[in-house]
Amino acid sequence: MKRTWLLLAFAVAALPCHAPNAIGSVGGYFQNDGTSGTLYTNLGTIPMDFELSVGNNNGCGTLSLDWKDASGHAQSLSLPSDGGSAVSTAASSSLPADGAITWTQTCGSSFYWQLERAPAQSVSSSNMGGPMIACGSSGTLYVNLRGASVSLDLALSNGYDNGVESGSACAVTASWTDASGHAQTINLGDGASQGVSTSLPAGGVISWTSTSGTGTLSFCWQLERVVTTKLW
Repeated sequence: MKRTWLLLAFAVAALPCHAPNAIGSVGGYFQNDGTSGTLYTNLGTIPMDFELSVGNNNGCGTLSLDWKDASGHAQSLSLPSDGGSAVSTAASSSLPADGAITWTQTCGSSFYWQLERAPAQSVSSSNMGGPMIACGSSGTLYVNLRGASVSLDLALSNGYDNGVESGSACAVTASWTDASGHAQTINLGDGASQGVSTSLPAGGVISWTSTSGTGTLSFCWQLERVVTTKLW
């Protein structure tokens, strides 16, 4: 029975970019003329862990998010815009009691975000129906801002937008170094989808690149941070 549950959990993680349905998930979409604000505040009396995904959608400049984690370290995410890119960056981090995540932009535009706190530990993204990305683009998919390594399930789909096949003119590759120091990659052509179980060291980054060309790229991903337990 335990083996069956393991296979079922991995099959769900490998589905192409359906939004996670987990306890403790909030998110939204900013469409504004402002250039700064507060994204999220921990009004609780104890620190909290979280997974955060944010995308600079149809932006005209750089979007930055800043906070101090539960250890007092300054953390930030920065998303430059190419005028249409909407693939997000995500991070695993924490907030102290009364801690806040703030945002700033170099110009007014729109962006989307999703935050999940423990025990929910998943993030996902696609181009959210916005303009597709030019082939040859690259970026950061996920960064582990914790002080220890994390275990992850990651699914990546090329040629999909929110689980609907849309087509891509180029291939996409996700790459990272796992907690054991081994280089890992996922290489996907148009219409392909793949899930993996892996790990990421403290400060580790999962990056993505796409092959050059004259067309556009549409891909989406889902990631869950998991607590490793012995299943048999």
